[in-house]
Amino acid sequence: PAARTCAAAPCAAPMSFVFRTPLSSPLRLPADFDACGAVLPDFFVVAKYPAIAFTSRRIDGRFAKAGDEFRIVGDLTIKGIAREVTLKAVFEGEGKDPWGGSRVSFSAITKINRHEFGLEWNQTLETGGVLVSAEVKISLEIQAIQA
Repeated sequence: PAARTCAAAPCAAPMSFVFRTPLSSPLRLPADFDACGAVLPDFFVVAKYPAIAFTSRRIDGRFAKAGDEFRIVGDLTIKGIAREVTLKAVFEGEGKDPWGGSRVSFSAITKINRHEFGLEWNQTLETGGVLVSAEVKISLEIQAIQA
């Protein structure tokens, strides 16, 4: 098959992903962390920001067969704050679904600094460290259909 680029279907149009924001209810810490059973604050302010979104700007690289690697550059929005991120992606393949449509599959990873998205809450541990790292790893497994 011919290699795909941003100028060739199915990736000529921007890709968008929307995820429901996690922690719709307060998370309770295990007794090991807090003997009083403290409740964490709503880390993502779910009532105000119910979704996390990503919209691509461009695709760098070519992919034609399973295992080909490429990059998806776009805007990730968390808590209403958008930042450019680059997803390192691997083309997993394509095929027909049971309804006759064409699907493509890929996996992608990236890392972000949560402070850049206003995710500030943390808890100091007795050992001197903190409970939540500044670096967050994001891993995606995606199946997409052409709209």
